[in-house]
Amino acid sequence: MPAQLSPPDAGGIAAGSQGSVSPSERTPG
Repeated sequence: MPAQLSPPDAGGIAAGSQGSVSPSERTPG
């Protein structure tokens, strides 16, 4: 996996979201 994937981004990928998108946009709520 690309090193740019941070723990928050990894959570977004698990949800089926794009890792390139900012974690804040993929944060539930």
